[in-house]
Amino acid sequence: MVLGSVIGAVGALVFMVIAGDALGAEAFAPVGNAWNVFFIVATVILVPLEQYAVREASRGRDTVSADWSIHLRVGALATTVAVAVSWLANDRLFQGYRVFPLLLGLMVAGLTLFSVVKGALAGTRRFYGVGWLLTGEAAFRLVALGVILVTLDVGPPTVAWSMVAAPLVALVLLRWAKQDSASTTDRSPALPFFSSYLLGSGAAQVLLAASPIVVKFLGADDVTVSAVTVTFTLFRAPLTLIFSLQGRLLSTLVRWAEAGEFRLLRVAAAKVVVGGLVLVGLAWIVGRLVGPAVVDLFYASEFLPSSEFAGWVAAGILAASTAQILGQLLVARGQTARLAGAWILALAVATATLFGSSGPADHRVAVAFAVGEASAMCAVGVVVLRTYRGGGGRPFRPPLEH
Repeated sequence: MVLGSVIGAVGALVFMVIAGDALGAEAFAPVGNAWNVFFIVATVILVPLEQYAVREASRGRDTVSADWSIHLRVGALATTVAVAVSWLANDRLFQGYRVFPLLLGLMVAGLTLFSVVKGALAGTRRFYGVGWLLTGEAAFRLVALGVILVTLDVGPPTVAWSMVAAPLVALVLLRWAKQDSASTTDRSPALPFFSSYLLGSGAAQVLLAASPIVVKFLGADDVTVSAVTVTFTLFRAPLTLIFSLQGRLLSTLVRWAEAGEFRLLRVAAAKVVVGGLVLVGLAWIVGRLVGPAVVDLFYASEFLPSSEFAGWVAAGILAASTAQILGQLLVARGQTARLAGAWILALAVATATLFGSSGPADHRVAVAFAVGEASAMCAVGVVVLRTYRGGGGRPFRPPLEH
């Protein structure tokens, strides 16, 4: 699973590098914006779906078959949002290419199936299956991109078609994700879980993934937008690994929490908070010193960020990574409402920072991002420590049978 996560992260980076070199900074902007919209919708709506699948599979349910109606409804919501955004902001984000709403719809629909299969595999502790899934996603995307570059005219829409192909690897592992001898445990109530989790993940991912889009809406040109996109994508590698591995973490935390190991979980949370604070400061320093040079290793000079921008982004990514890990402790107990409150507070802080600052658009967004993520890390840390201090909070359980 770890190897598959690394391969998946490296594969995403290789895709961005090849696509950026093939298109150039200005023509790459629609592909980068498609990646950003896709990432936002996926992490806001489909990460909760994946974690719901992890929880249900961990409880012994065949979530792939038994919960298909929930999967379908959540996937339809995600697809509708992606199509609507790409249609309404087509001229601003996609240079007027009218095929992008179709492309975004297909990407998100495919990723819905991918998320369910990944969650089911993690919940049944078939972690080698998750590794193969992540490896296959990267391979499908790169193979499709290679075929497109060799056989078709290179342009933003044709390159984006390779992103449609990547999640289809889930079809290969669909049968593997099903449980032949699933228990008859009642399904956990979906509405309370999703309603709170979507609020929390929405606030979190607006902070994380909307920055390149916000830069565009603040008036930056396409070259700046492309530079912001590739910097965030490159620096986001640690967080991408966490997203890939968090199903493994969550399945373990659910078992620990159900066993009443609250002191162990509280001590672990405290160590993560302290370590995160130290790493955020180091990331700000290292990002300023070597961040632009790291981007220069992979991209042409027109993609390079300033050292100040790189420092703020690096610090924000480390804070987001810490907050994401801490948040799993709340998800394990079904405390998604508390998680949502922490992230909404952080988004409010980031928004106030954005509109209260001055300077170039990319600088304002980077500072707001870092401040918002640091606020999220602290807020989620406080909520986790308070939750487990009181015995782990009220667990998220289905209604008792009568």
